[in-house]
Formats: sequence, C-alpha cells, structure tokens
Amino acid sequence: MRVHWLAVSLCAICGCGRVGFVERALEDGAVPPGDGSNLPPGDGATTDAGTSDALAACTGANRCTIDATKNGTYCGGAFQIVNGEGAGTIDMAASTELVLSATLCNPTGYTIHLADSPSCNGGGGDAAQFSNDAEVYLQDTAIFAFSNDLAPMAPALLGDDPGMLSLTGCQLFTMRVADKEIHVSSPKPFDLVSDFALRLNPPSDAEGPPDALWYLGIDRTTGSAARNGTGVTTVDLCW
Repeated sequence: MRVHWLAVSLCAICGCGRVGFVERALEDGAVPPGDGSNLPPGDGATTDAGTSDALAACTGANRCTIDATKNGTYCGGAFQIVNGEGAGTIDMAASTELVLSATLCNPTGYTIHLADSPSCNGGGGDAAQFSNDAEVYLQDTAIFAFSNDLAPMAPALLGDDPGMLSLTGCQLFTMRVADKEIHVSSPKPFDLVSDFALRLNPPSDAEGPPDALWYLGIDRTTGSAARNGTGVTTVDLCW
C-alpha cells in the first residue's frame, strides 16, 4: 500500500481527529445486510457469516442492500441498477461515517467508485462543479484515492494499492469513510487520513455550494457510464 506525502503532511503538522457516528431516525426502512455466506472469513476482517465486522458494528440509522445482479431501484429510490450498473447519491447530512461492504467476483474495470462530486470519473478532478471533488475507487485489482482541488498540484494521488483485489474468485471489500478519512479493512488494510480527501460539510467551496452529499458508482464511475466495469454482486451500505 502506498500513501503519498500529501495525505499525511498536514495531519503531522495540525493533527487529524477521529470521527464517530451520529444516529438519526431511519428514513427508508431498515434492510438487513446480505449474509455473504458464500464467502470465507478473512484475516479477522469478516465474521463467520462472511459479512464485514465494520458493517456488523455499524450503528448508523440508515441501511440498505443493493443487488447489482438484478435490475431495480434500491435504497429508497436513491440507486437504480440497470444491466449490472448504477449510480446514486448518499445524503450524509446527519451522519459522520459511511460503511460500505461489497462482494466482487472476477472484477474488471471500475467497480466501486465513491466521490465528492457527481461528475468525478476517476483520475482526479470533476467537471468544475465542486472544488471539494475527492474520490476513492476500485479499478481492476487496485484501489486509488485522489485529492480534491485544494491540494497542492491538484488533482493529486493521495494513496493507492495495486493489489487490493484478486483478479479471480469472489471477495469481500469493506471500506469505512468519514470526513477526511478512508479505512479499508477487507480484503487487506488500507488507511488514509488527509485534509484533501472526501469531505462532509466543508467550510467553503470555490465552485459550488458546500454539502454533505457523496456519490456512489457501482460497476461504473459516478460521472461517466462509459468508464465502467464488472464484478459487483451485492453492496451493503450503513450510514
């Protein structure tokens, strides 16, 4: 795992605090996470049933499961899956952390893409909608985290790991994301804290209104359906 200097330099100078959960009333009705019973537990990152420890421990009031193998609308209408692909918006206004647990089989291309702007499409930057436009995503076997426009020499690669996933077989990917923080526990650890990572309610934005919205692409990027992939079967969300 490579974490670039930009991700940690400001934390070393100013310090970076931890963030906890804020519970709120369930809006869309609780949906239990998939049991992942077809997956073996791995290195303490999963329970005996195959679901992630982070997901099981999540106390967020909002939960939903997306079946990427079936066309349909999920998460109270926030996501629509068509032919195995989809994108949607996660409103984090009353939450401080998002836990994402996805099952991927034989992944190719862009599979999981979480961004601070709906027009992010991998590689950093967006269509000048927001200066807070950081993103983290899986592409083939790698994970990449790119900075927002506020970083020096933006967009900057904050961190990556070219061997996050295996090319073949089914595997569980679990990621917890908070303001300025990205933590992956499965299939292997990846931790990044940076002032230039995804933000929740940033104090200002030079290109658009500051907000607490994140955007998720499943087997595609949020900003471009042409940048897509294959392999996601289910995605469990808790926030």
